[in-house]
Amino acid sequence: MKKSIFFTIVSLLVMMTSCLPKHAVYVGLLDYRPAAELYGVQMTESDAVNFDYEPIGSLIVIEQSGQVEVKKISVNNDYTPKKQVDDDLYGSPSSTSKKSYANATSESIIKYMAQAAKAAGGDYVLNLNIQRDPTSKKGYTLIATGMVVKRK
Repeated sequence: MKKSIFFTIVSLLVMMTSCLPKHAVYVGLLDYRPAAELYGVQMTESDAVNFDYEPIGSLIVIEQSGQVEVKKISVNNDYTPKKQVDDDLYGSPSSTSKKSYANATSESIIKYMAQAAKAAGGDYVLNLNIQRDPTSKKGYTLIATGMVVKRK
């Protein structure tokens, strides 16, 4: 009787210790250098800078993970596109499509922010803020906001 109680208690203790969270440390770095090197747009999370600037506007970029359809178009021997005949029943015989999944990442949203800032005529994004949308029910959604400025 004492052995069965002892083994029951030991079994319960072993099961309880396996339920405890394990110690973990996560360190990440969001590198802004590619935005500066590729697009000429500097970024900072601060809103206080030591240079004069002309404000252009507030920028928001929302990126949602999901399927991306990549179409492959058939070409003739002279590399001109073949005439596509769409058939509702069987699909288009001269093109094929492949679906892949694209994840919303901090790196990709930085790229979109830099492209949009450059297109607006800016060269700096102040007060950069990147957050995950907790209300999104369609996968992983990131929201980035900031103020686009042009240095004088």
